[in-house]
Amino acid sequence: PRGERSRGLRSRYSDCYTRLLQPYQEGWSNWFQTVETSSPVFRVKTDAELRNIVKKNGVAVSLDGKPKKTKSGKTKKTKCTIRAMGSTQSEDGMVMQRTEENVVVVSLADHTPDHPDWATPGIDEETGRVRLRAGMSWYDAVPIYRPRGFVLRERTALRSFTVAGVISNMVHGGSNSGGFVHSDVTKLLVMLSDGSVTEVEGEENLKFWRSSAGQLGIILAVEMQLVSEEDGGLSMQRSTDSYSDLLSAIPTREDIGNLVAQVSQRIYEVSATYDNNQFFFDWYGNNLFSYFMDFTGPNFSGEDPLSTQYEVAANESLIQFGGNDIAFNGGAVLPFPDDLCDFLCAPGTGNPPTGDGTIPCAPIPSPSNDQELLCNNPIEVAAALCAVTSQVTDMQYDLIAGTVNDGYSIDSVLPFSSTIIFIPSRALPQLFGTWWGATAAAITTIVDPDNPRALPFRYAPNNLLEMRFIRPNETAVMNPIPTFEDWKEEFDTKYAAHTGSAPSAFDLFFPPVTGIPDGLFSAEIISLKGINDEDVNQFFAFIEGLWRNMPSNPLAPYGPNISPELGPIVPNCDLQAIPPVTFCAENVHSYPMGV
Repeated sequence: PRGERSRGLRSRYSDCYTRLLQPYQEGWSNWFQTVETSSPVFRVKTDAELRNIVKKNGVAVSLDGKPKKTKSGKTKKTKCTIRAMGSTQSEDGMVMQRTEENVVVVSLADHTPDHPDWATPGIDEETGRVRLRAGMSWYDAVPIYRPRGFVLRERTALRSFTVAGVISNMVHGGSNSGGFVHSDVTKLLVMLSDGSVTEVEGEENLKFWRSSAGQLGIILAVEMQLVSEEDGGLSMQRSTDSYSDLLSAIPTREDIGNLVAQVSQRIYEVSATYDNNQFFFDWYGNNLFSYFMDFTGPNFSGEDPLSTQYEVAANESLIQFGGNDIAFNGGAVLPFPDDLCDFLCAPGTGNPPTGDGTIPCAPIPSPSNDQELLCNNPIEVAAALCAVTSQVTDMQYDLIAGTVNDGYSIDSVLPFSSTIIFIPSRALPQLFGTWWGATAAAITTIVDPDNPRALPFRYAPNNLLEMRFIRPNETAVMNPIPTFEDWKEEFDTKYAAHTGSAPSAFDLFFPPVTGIPDGLFSAEIISLKGINDEDVNQFFAFIEGLWRNMPSNPLAPYGPNISPELGPIVPNCDLQAIPPVTFCAENVHSYPMGV
């Protein structure tokens, strides 16, 4: 075993693995070291090794997820909880809680199934179905199918995740035509808690395993339906829209209302036109970065030069980014310098992205005070990091589009924290306006701490707002994302008494947007770790509170807000007079908008 804590752990966890394999390492942590535990980690290579662990530990369940019973009728329990890990990009609770004991972690990064039909990854070009080992990364998977002219219908941003890790949860993928990556699973090879191995197929069974987070058993291999490019190749495109001219030096309500309306309209247009899309907004530069894809590229032929191009590019990506045990450690996280003044350099100096490392970093002077450096001003640092993030994302996206062209967006990230919300697509203006106003409130507090509306914390948001349009036709029973229809039904049930003879409360409060399909938007706020982020959790709590109280939330109260000091959510809106795109945009959150 590796690590320095083995002696103490062996005593503490002796009941868990005294008779098991020697652990690969003692102590597990997630990607960003936000969750660190003392649990032993096993890297199994064969079904027999995994079965040896499973049969001695865990809670026994049957194929349908129901706990098995002993002869006396009691739930059949064993000594320890088994948790399957992916490439460690997990938040607290997904693999384990920080305080959880008697847990053993299993990695399938080195595992090959015994079953002869599943042992070797490969694609059936007639059906477009690919079989992949559960523990392999998407860097390992892409060379198998991309040179044959196939791509995933739904994709993640990164290829560093493991195959089973992606299909075992509900946050990866999303588009106009499909749901999440797990929706394209057609068959699984799994090991149940009694050590038996079985195939799972058919919607009645697969719906329990999609997004199951390893709660029913351990996925050993995955079969998925891919999209052929015979009738149109994948086309990766992007655009940048600037809205700085909409805002005066001190933005007025009218300025902000125009910004919310025009940004929302642009996002709606792209979402309606392209099947797969992703958006980032830079608060400091007031720029919208749109990344979108469809299948309008050239048709693919097996004899096409694209086959060679994709094969070479996929293998080069595997060597460059997929090495260093990435399926085990998720190695796409870049180290961040302790001193920001070594990172924020003048163009042509320092290390990438500003230079090539041959010329020492030349720190950038502060734009607001030429006697100081930018790297010492928290607001200017945040603005610079947003600009760098957008530049690097553009560079990586263009490189992928011009080489392997497989629909993934980036190859590396910096350590970050985040908070995520899902909303009905019609409520995009409220979501965007609330975030914009909350960010303005945070910046105002730093600039003018004596302002009567100053927040009780100091934090300059240091990264972009990410948004994605999705239209999930949810195929998962466990941990599902509600569909738009589910959301609308719940809203109508809650507020039917307030709408008189109107057939739908939701349609009254959120009229359909012409030409825009109904669906959901996911929005994620990212904060780079270690960058003036002492109060980031308070900022997240602040904006989560605002988002919870948006009228798109079926649980939100109408009339007085949960937080009385924020004022009413919907103060006497004239529903007939407000255009759909700007519905209540300047009234819903008077607190942040008024800052």
